[in-house]
Amino acid sequence: MVGICGAVKVVERVEITDQDSAKAWLDTQDHQTQVWFATRSALRALPGLGGWDGATSSGLAFAACRAMLISAAAATCPAAEMEGLEAAALSAFSARSAFSADSADSAALSAFSARSAFSARSAFSADSADSAALSADSAALSAYSALSADSADSAALSAAWSAATTDAGAIKAWGKLWPSDPQPETLEKAWETLRAQWKADGPHWSFWLKWYEAVLKGEWNNWDLIFRIATEVSEEDWDAGSARVAERIKEIEAEFLSRKTKLQETIELSPETGLFRLVPADVQNPALTSALLSRVKDCLDDALSGNNGLTSTSREVKTLKRTIEKYGNDPQRMELDFTSASISLRRQIHETGELATSEDNLALLEATEEGARGIRANHLEIAENRNRLAQQALSEMPREDLEFLEEAQDVLVALSEEQMAEDFERDIPQLINDATNPLPSGAPPLPGADEATRIFHRTSKMATLYSDAVNRGATIFDSPAIKSIRLVGVCGSVGAVFYKMVEIGLRALGVL
Repeated sequence: MVGICGAVKVVERVEITDQDSAKAWLDTQDHQTQVWFATRSALRALPGLGGWDGATSSGLAFAACRAMLISAAAATCPAAEMEGLEAAALSAFSARSAFSADSADSAALSAFSARSAFSARSAFSADSADSAALSADSAALSAYSALSADSADSAALSAAWSAATTDAGAIKAWGKLWPSDPQPETLEKAWETLRAQWKADGPHWSFWLKWYEAVLKGEWNNWDLIFRIATEVSEEDWDAGSARVAERIKEIEAEFLSRKTKLQETIELSPETGLFRLVPADVQNPALTSALLSRVKDCLDDALSGNNGLTSTSREVKTLKRTIEKYGNDPQRMELDFTSASISLRRQIHETGELATSEDNLALLEATEEGARGIRANHLEIAENRNRLAQQALSEMPREDLEFLEEAQDVLVALSEEQMAEDFERDIPQLINDATNPLPSGAPPLPGADEATRIFHRTSKMATLYSDAVNRGATIFDSPAIKSIRLVGVCGSVGAVFYKMVEIGLRALGVL
């Protein structure tokens, strides 16, 4: 995935007070800035759809969301990708024609009259004769005329022009939609109504709720995901409606999470058992790997035999013993475990003083660090994974997510073979423990990075494999043993468990 477009551009303050001043400013901007400005303008007007009871049931709200998501993707992707994005998103939904720029329609647009604000004709122009006249600047002006069309709500219009002025001063920034003031009262009430419509219509609106509320607060920053949705959901999927698109978004999120938590291993469905299994990557330098393991084993034995503070129940000891005894053929697992143990040993020896600064402890620390480096040196993809993990910040996990993880453990174990099942049995309790207990430094409790990576990478791959199998019409997980699994909470299917795990993983990574 290509990176997000350039940094925010701070410019001299421009006062935007009406359509003429808005158009004068937009005429001086590049096309992508116009698209960005138009998209934010339209997003401010979106809650006005709540003024019509049928906005959601008619498909109008869904059509408007589609247009704004594609416009947002075009506004945040590299400029070079815009043409391809517009083509992929269909000419009817290109960034330039996402919202009607036809001046004849502008006066009719009203954020408080959904039927005219986002009609099929004004939301998307498929008429090639009209398309030539459409432009991002008048798209933005249409969004503001939606507010001005209701003369009674002068406060909302004033707030909209003030927000536009802020946008003009920080080009391509995605701060709060209403930066200086709270959302105008009329729009806030309309949004509550529209939100209630979405919730009543079903869970397939969950993504749109999360996305819009995050954009409204200026908290959405994962435009890579928006780009993927805009370009990977097909026209056929969009035409099938909001429920189908919701399924595709879940699939895209699962694939997105698997890339964010990439590990050098393969997860596959066993044709014999119908369960998920782990296939480790090949060891590239068996002789070196064997030597690294032997050194760690010898140093661990020395540290345990002396008065060094380590015991057989220490987490680092249990981790290293398992690695030595079971994972000599799994370079990715060795790197994760060596790194995890070395981080913990270094902290306890050099920071907290929980372990003595003895020769045995220092030798064990050196051996684990050298072991991790040796694996990375011979497995370049594992080295890349470590660099990515080092830059990845995890968020504190809410209690409800931890409770779901605890309940989901039995389901994930039952659906996995041998090593994966054993890992879920160990990793989930450890992640919950790490995310519950404060660190010695007093920092907030966070999930263990390596456990979280294993759990969420594997469940994202499981979700993708499950979806692929279902889309092929395959009947899986239909044995009496699998059918007897108690599904978690309100989850009515195995797939729902997987996708809930993906949602939690994306939240932990700060994506949702």
